[in-house]
Amino acid sequence: MPGKIINVAFFGLLTCVVAVETVSAHGANGISWTAALLQGGRIAVVLGAGYLLLGVGWRLVRSAPLLSEEFRSNRCRRCIETRFPGTYAVRLQSGNWLAIEIATGKPYCELDPAGKSVLGTLHDTP
Repeated sequence: MPGKIINVAFFGLLTCVVAVETVSAHGANGISWTAALLQGGRIAVVLGAGYLLLGVGWRLVRSAPLLSEEFRSNRCRRCIETRFPGTYAVRLQSGNWLAIEIATGKPYCELDPAGKSVLGTLHDTP
């Protein structure tokens, strides 16, 4: 939390410095002070929007690998549970999937990490 406060304080200081510099430069050039203040405000808004977009973009970049892995895992789980009705899928430490019957709690079959190939059938076939 202190890092975020320092970050926001630094951004506020930077924005104020840029806005004041813009206002003083415009005022020194003989432009009306209201126009100079409007220009300084516009620059502050543009800097704020850029800072916000950078922060959001950085968070998305940092969380993208985690989200994509979780998304793939959940999609694979749903595919297995659709392929084998009456079961739920559990990921094993080896990376393979285990389909377990909901009614009995017994293992039904083991699948490869992609969830497409059955590696072994663990249930009694009639």
